[in-house]
Amino acid sequence: MKRFFSPTRLFWGNGSSDSLEGIFKERKIMVVIGRGSIKRNGKFNEMVAKLKKNNEVVFFEGINENPLISEVLKLREFIKKERVDVVVAIGGGSVLDCAKASVTVLNENNPEVSLKEKKVVENRNVVFVAIPTTCGTGSEVDQYALITDENGDKFSFFTENSFPDYAFLEPMLLDTLSFRWIAATAIDAFCHSLEGFFSIRSNDITENLAISSMENILEFLPIVSEKKEESFEKLLLASSLGGMVIAHTGTNLIHAFGYYLTKVKKVPHSFANSSLLPFYIEYLKEISEEKVDFFMGFLTPEDNPGEYIVDFLKKLNLPAHLKEVELKEEEFDDFFEYGFSKPNIGSFFKKVEKKEIYDRLKEWFSRER
Repeated sequence: MKRFFSPTRLFWGNGSSDSLEGIFKERKIMVVIGRGSIKRNGKFNEMVAKLKKNNEVVFFEGINENPLISEVLKLREFIKKERVDVVVAIGGGSVLDCAKASVTVLNENNPEVSLKEKKVVENRNVVFVAIPTTCGTGSEVDQYALITDENGDKFSFFTENSFPDYAFLEPMLLDTLSFRWIAATAIDAFCHSLEGFFSIRSNDITENLAISSMENILEFLPIVSEKKEESFEKLLLASSLGGMVIAHTGTNLIHAFGYYLTKVKKVPHSFANSSLLPFYIEYLKEISEEKVDFFMGFLTPEDNPGEYIVDFLKKLNLPAHLKEVELKEEEFDDFFEYGFSKPNIGSFFKKVEKKEIYDRLKEWFSRER
């Protein structure tokens, strides 16, 4: 049975967060942020000032990249202690994911078990608002929270209760990001949409959302410097569309193999995905099917989509090969086994044979660049 479910109320465009002032009055609001760099952004300070007009506002800051279970539980305890009505998470994927997991297990008796088993009994009693400051996560409109356990392994926590209640896409929140980070996070969103398009769980709605998302990224990422505000808005929207896609499809090969790079090689998530994207395109090229042919034609009318995507990434100063994120020959087998063990592998739209993909990935990895 095909289905589509997107309960988050989404607002986008310059000034969209002004609606917060009308939605929330006489509430106690907790603003959750990362390590504080967002405080240099004028739009962030404007948003907080407006929230403070008619509400009591408290802060929780210091969420790290790749949040641990312990951080989720610490934030949960702070939310309970402060007795807030609304949690507003403003940040990249790590901030949104940590806050999302915290509010979802807020009333659980054993929240750590609830996180690991993805099972929530008690509904949350706070409103959760997600405001992204990067254009790659999609976490503002999906149910996933990527958390790191005590062994350093990432796992996705999700329930149908973990969608944000509201999401706001404010273009100028991207203004203090370097172009390389805008590009890297946008490519992460591209991977979400691409993997969702080629998922066993894709459907007519997710496929159309995925194409629209990828189209915006390919068109507007190269012209950010020329049309800044319009590009920021389009890239944020592309990221949210990708989030809606993976809310139904999940990810597959790129994310599965990328987890090793983040865990062991300490490669940021977006760069890990970027380094695997050209292989994914090449792997698709070997599959003879109308859906693949359509995508290759959409990506580029040229004869070699693999070369096209490599050139696209290089112009953005992003890694286009595993060697560019320092994966060594002697690490390859561990990298492959770790990735192939991930459940994401089973979400690819075709059955993946272990030996076949090992041989193809190893041959691609071994090429001189």
